[in-house]
Amino acid sequence: MAWSGGTFTGLHNWVTDQSNAIRILASRHKAQDDVFIAGINSCIEKSGSNAMTGNFNAGSNRLTSLAAATAATDAPIASQIQDGSLTYAVDTGSANTYAISLTPNETAYAAGQVFFFKSTNANSGASTLNVDSIGAIDIKKYHNVALVSGDIVQNQLIGVVYDATTSDFVMITPTPTAPITTTTAAQTNITSVGTLTSLAVTGEVTATGFTGTLDGSLGSGAAAAASVTTLAVSGAISGASFKDENDMASDSATAVASQQSIKAYVDTEVAGAGGGGLVTVWATFIDTGTAALSDDSGVASIADNGTGDYTLTFDSAFSDANYGVGLASDQSQILAIKGRATTTLNVHHVNDSGSATDIGSVANSALFTST
Repeated sequence: MAWSGGTFTGLHNWVTDQSNAIRILASRHKAQDDVFIAGINSCIEKSGSNAMTGNFNAGSNRLTSLAAATAATDAPIASQIQDGSLTYAVDTGSANTYAISLTPNETAYAAGQVFFFKSTNANSGASTLNVDSIGAIDIKKYHNVALVSGDIVQNQLIGVVYDATTSDFVMITPTPTAPITTTTAAQTNITSVGTLTSLAVTGEVTATGFTGTLDGSLGSGAAAAASVTTLAVSGAISGASFKDENDMASDSATAVASQQSIKAYVDTEVAGAGGGGLVTVWATFIDTGTAALSDDSGVASIADNGTGDYTLTFDSAFSDANYGVGLASDQSQILAIKGRATTTLNVHHVNDSGSATDIGSVANSALFTST
């Protein structure tokens, strides 16, 4: 027996043989030499000419002065793991078709493989990554969403993990925090975008249940402003720039007023001014044999009382008969008040000589203001 439990034992002991009067014979010598040969053949030759036939047990000792791994079957050294060179490289491809070469080279993709690269170019759409020329693989974000323009910027550090189920590389590093400027399927259902320095949106933004804060002024063009073409909000609006003041006391040039406060303010102003000279009822009319309204607001009918004599009846009564009246004739003749009541106005049409005359086919106007 040559090796047993890591210990070499010779076949014969020459000193013992001498004591036992055993001669040194060629056969016994050869048997001993054969054991030596077997022992030597079980050793690792330092130049690497033979290979181990079992697992190497270093006995809790370090392997020192190792060379860097250059093949996938080589043992890596600590510095290769620390500097990331086993899984990181600078991209050598082009925009949308990224490529890296590692040392040692990968030979096949496997589930869970992680790679990192620094992009030489920004992407302009869906993109792929080819590692060690194994083959180009689609890069996805959010598990299964294709990249869009701007998801990769120049000199960005990117990490991906290989999903063997979908045969995709999934980004494990975040996409840039640049403004969202496109409308795509990936961006029409945003649940969280963190802090936006600027937001430029072309189209409609629907904020359902939005309770956050948009810093800046919508559409103001300021450096840190949010710019939205259309903002549709489902739910209540609140904040310092939203006012619900019936008296419009803030008199702000930038705040937004509620519908209720606008209505209350207008109603109060109109009631307090007693109408304020506002036109509340008007009519234009003709008489080509039968008096008729051409157009009106708040006038129910016109009656032809005789030559040049007409009565206008209102839809609703004025509070009294002291309302203002403005009359105009398009025939250079005279249209005058003959009598008034809260529900009617009697007007008289005369010519230059003061004689009553029908209006004819040219429209005449009457404007009424509230008291």
